[in-house]
Amino acid sequence: MYFHSYQFLFLFLPLALASFQLARRFGEKGRLGAMLCASLLFYGLWDVRFVPLLAASILINFAIGRALSARRETRGADTPDYLLGAGVLLNLAVLFLFRYLPLAGVEGGPLGAIAAMAAPLGILFFTLDQIGYLSDVRHGRVRSAGLLRYAAFASFFPRLIGGPLLRYGEIEPQLGSGGRRNLREDLAAGLTIFFFGLVKKALLADGIARFAMPLASPAAAQHLDIITAWTVTLAFSCQIYFELSGYADMAIGLARCFGIRFPANFESPYKADSIARFWQRWNITLTRYLGDYVHQSLGGSEGGNARNLANLAITMVLAGLWYGASWPLAAWGLLHGLYLTIHRLCAERNWLAAIRKQRWFRPSAIALTFLAVTLSWPLFRAPDFATAFAVLQAMAGFHGVARPQDILHLMTAWGWIAGLLTILFVAPNTQQWLAQFRPVLGSGSEAPAGGRMAAWRWQFSTGWAAAFGALAFAGLLSAASISQNLHWRF
Repeated sequence: MYFHSYQFLFLFLPLALASFQLARRFGEKGRLGAMLCASLLFYGLWDVRFVPLLAASILINFAIGRALSARRETRGADTPDYLLGAGVLLNLAVLFLFRYLPLAGVEGGPLGAIAAMAAPLGILFFTLDQIGYLSDVRHGRVRSAGLLRYAAFASFFPRLIGGPLLRYGEIEPQLGSGGRRNLREDLAAGLTIFFFGLVKKALLADGIARFAMPLASPAAAQHLDIITAWTVTLAFSCQIYFELSGYADMAIGLARCFGIRFPANFESPYKADSIARFWQRWNITLTRYLGDYVHQSLGGSEGGNARNLANLAITMVLAGLWYGASWPLAAWGLLHGLYLTIHRLCAERNWLAAIRKQRWFRPSAIALTFLAVTLSWPLFRAPDFATAFAVLQAMAGFHGVARPQDILHLMTAWGWIAGLLTILFVAPNTQQWLAQFRPVLGSGSEAPAGGRMAAWRWQFSTGWAAAFGALAFAGLLSAASISQNLHWRF
C-alpha cells in the first residue's frame, strides 16, 4: 500500500488520523499507542510476513539499548563497546540477509530464495535508525527509551517508503508533546506538504520518466546518439530529484499530521555551488548519518591523506549502496567520493579564494556541479556497467549525432526538461514555500524565500485554499497511474 494509493488516501489515512485524535484524550500513552497500531497495520497491509521481523527488531534493539544504558550508568563511559558492537553486527547481518545478499551472487537454496525475495518494507530506515539509537545511548547522547516510545519511534510508518533517516534524540521530545500541538496548523501544513510531494512524484517525476527509460535498457543504450544520450540523462536528473524529494515531502507531511516534525531531506541540491554543498542538500539525513556514524567511526579526517581518502571512499561507496544492491551504484558512490576529493584539494588552493569574489564564479560553480552530478547518473540508473558505459560513450559523441527527423521527436522531452529545470533552479523549495509554519526541524541550508517570492509563501487564506484544492485534485487524478518508486526496496 503506497502513499498514493486510494486505499491509503481514502481509507487508511482518515482512520489513522481519526484514531490518533481520539486517542489524544488518553494522554501520551494513547497517542503513542495509536501511532504504533497505525504503523503496524500499515506494515502488515504491505506484507504481513515481515511484521514479526519488525517487531523482533524493535524488541531486541530496545533490550540492547537498556543494557547499554545500565552498563554506562554502573561502569562509566569507558566500558568496552562489545555490547554495542554485537548490536550493530546483528542489525547489519539482518540488513545484509534481506537486502544485500544479491551482491554475493547467491543462487539456489534457502539463501537464494531470500535473495530473490522483495526486501522488507523500510528495512534500511528502521535498521539504521536503531543502530544510530544504540550508538547514541552508548555515548550518552540520549537516554534509553521506554518501550512504547521506542516502538512508536522505530516503526513510525510515514518514513518507511522514502525516509528520512531519523534520530531518536530529535523525535523523542515531540513524542511526549503531541497533546499540546496546534491541530489545525499541523493538519493544514501537513496535508499541504503531502500533496506537494504527491504532485512532485505523480505529475513531474512520472511525467518525465518515459524520456529517461533508455538509461535502464541495455538494448536502447547501445543505440543512443550524443543528443539523445544527453536528453535522457538530463531527463533522469529531473526525474530522480522530483521522485525522491516527492516521497520525502509526503513523509514529512504525514508526520506533521501526527504532530511530528521530521528533518529536511532535500533542499534545492541542484542549486549547490560545489559537490560538498550538493551532498549537504541531497538526501541530507543520509549524508548526516554517514558522516556521524561511519566516517567518524573510521577516523574522520584525522591521519594522513591516504587514510582520509580511504575513509571518504568507504563512506561514499556505502552512500551508493544505500540506493540498492548493485555494483554500478557502488561505483556511483565512489565517483562522488572522487568528486569530493577533487573539491577538497581545490579548496585548499589560495588562487580559488581570489576568484570566488568574481561575479561569474557562483553561477559557473553551480553549472559545473550540476554537470558533474549529471554525468554520474548513468551509473546510478543503469542495471549494469555495460549499459552505463554505453550511455557515457554516447554522451561523449562516440555514437554519432542524431538525424534531423530524430531531433523532432525529442522536442517534447526538451520542453519537459526546460520546464522542470526552471522549477529546480528558480522556484522555492517546499521548506521555503511553507517557511512560516516551520515544516521541518532546524533552519536548513536554504533561507526562506524573500523579496517578491515572500508574497508566494503559503498561508491560511481563501486563495491558498483554492490553490491547495487544485493541487490536491491534480495529485489525486494522477495517483491512479503513478509508477513504482525507482528504489522502493528501502
